Amino acid sequence: MSNQTLHNSSYGPKQIGHFENFDFAESKQKLLSVKLATFYEHLPTSGQSDQSTFTSPYVDPFSKIGPRLITSLCRTVKVAAGFHGVMCTDVKISELLTEIEYFSEEEYSYGFMIDGTGRVLMHPLLPNAAFVKSSEDPVLVDISVLERAPEARSVIESMKSGGEGSKVFNKFFIKPRGKLVNDGSKDVNLKAHLFWGPIPKSNFSLCIVLVEESYFEIDESKFNTDKSNVFMFHDRNLTRDNFKNCKFYRRRATLAHSSVKFTPTAFENPFQFLDRDETAEDVTKYKNYITSTSSNPGFKVFNDSMDLYTTISV
Repeated sequence: MSNQTLHNSSYGPKQIGHFENFDFAESKQKLLSVKLATFYEHLPTSGQSDQSTFTSPYVDPFSKIGPRLITSLCRTVKVAAGFHGVMCTDVKISELLTEIEYFSEEEYSYGFMIDGTGRVLMHPLLPNAAFVKSSEDPVLVDISVLERAPEARSVIESMKSGGEGSKVFNKFFIKPRGKLVNDGSKDVNLKAHLFWGPIPKSNFSLCIVLVEESYFEIDESKFNTDKSNVFMFHDRNLTRDNFKNCKFYRRRATLAHSSVKFTPTAFENPFQFLDRDETAEDVTKYKNYITSTSSNPGFKVFNDSMDLYTTISV
């Protein structure tokens, strides 16, 4: 078989394989698995690339990172003598787009990622990769199924070839009308700004779709409110107030006033918000900005209105 003695020349040149006699003596049988496992030593190395290779997304129930949708990142290992082996590591698909996961469901802006063949790895219309069960098959579709706008074809072809660029065109966005299936959906035609480019040392490409969102600002003059007491931070250990504490909590909680808690998406730099503990000075800056005209301490601003989220304390 290795010499291909029955080779048919009409199918192309002969590819000589590797043949090796193996002594099946009992003392050497344990070496058989080593011989079989090192087959790659006989593979040609002239055409090998130093570029990392990502496998197709799959669910591995035996992976230590959990039964989630993952991809394996593999690349060759070379030493002074040349090719030495292959090294791989498993990566959660959900972690590949952690930097743009702060787009909320209410926003029209989103991001997606494909490989060189156009296969979708991440897209908001696909099931969340963090919740794919080990008993489920991953949903692998071509990007043209999800991005059907004629203007997007040139963007997709550029991404598949490793190109980069930007483009602006009107795009239809489909959003659910509610949380239930029977609530239906709605489509909105908005101007979309697409920015795409390759991910270094991989065959992946990332595209960010940005939409100029519409926000409404409530006129504060319509509220008869004392601004000095309107703001209460959720962590009352960092502030002082005269409200009665709730006796059922070890921390300072109250039923007398609603409190404000900011999510990472409320800030221009969400990672900076997550990487440090808030201080009393930070809370003072938040309060002064919301209740007066002091400088912005880092909140994300849309049309002079903040993207803030509040929660009621109990």
